[in-house]
Amino acid sequence: MNAEERKAELGEDLVEACHQNQRQTVEILVDQRLGSASDPQKFLSYLLTEAVGCNALDVVAFCLERGTTVTIPVMAQIAGGSSAGYSFPSHRALVEAKAVDINHYIPWFGDVLGLAAQDNNLEWARFCLEHGADPNMNKIDEYKHVLAAVAEEGHVQMAELLLQYGAKLEGSGAIAAAGETGRKEMVRFLLEKGASVNELSVEFEQEEGHEEEVGSALHKAIRNGHVETALFLVCEGGSDLELKDGHGMTAKALAEKGRYTELLERMRRREVRG
Repeated sequence: MNAEERKAELGEDLVEACHQNQRQTVEILVDQRLGSASDPQKFLSYLLTEAVGCNALDVVAFCLERGTTVTIPVMAQIAGGSSAGYSFPSHRALVEAKAVDINHYIPWFGDVLGLAAQDNNLEWARFCLEHGADPNMNKIDEYKHVLAAVAEEGHVQMAELLLQYGAKLEGSGAIAAAGETGRKEMVRFLLEKGASVNELSVEFEQEEGHEEEVGSALHKAIRNGHVETALFLVCEGGSDLELKDGHGMTAKALAEKGRYTELLERMRRREVRG
């Protein structure tokens, strides 16, 4: 059921009272209509979805008190309002009422921790972690670890928070993701935390049909023209210059292809030093 159909089922007056967070009016209207509703629980589920979508927290509380369960559309509202933390109040209310598991998986989105972390919402991410969210459990877009998504955006404070709560660096693809988007300070941070500079990218890229996308942070940085990040990886990070990516190319071959003269000169000097 889409939003317009849901509003039509609830009725204009109930939707308006919900959006105004007028619990008393909502209770009266619900009591009037539940008797004639073909499926009272589904009716209340529609109302909860509407309330979550506009952060009508008193109406959310009313629905939960009536035993309304959290459905896929409710969590889709949370995911849809995750930008700038809009749906944080509703999510917090659901979690604190023990109406939804903190690690609840939303298809393709992942979990709410992933949404908050990607958006660099430290307060929301910390709330999730303090309430038991597992930073290693669910993946974004079915393949990307939360830490990798954060590294890709260069959110160093968020990465540090995730690591404090047990996010695993090894096998996360975080350093390759940071290299791919040219996040030099994130690369530096991850190396300081023990990331392997030569770790190849995420699991999804190593599955059949995606082998050519595999590469280290250095491969990814060069391929995407992030010379400053590549220079850091060569001069300070100690990247393996002989390691081949999914195309069978070394970092030097990629630099030659891109005609990155300064990078090639730094590679040559490193080879001379041994």
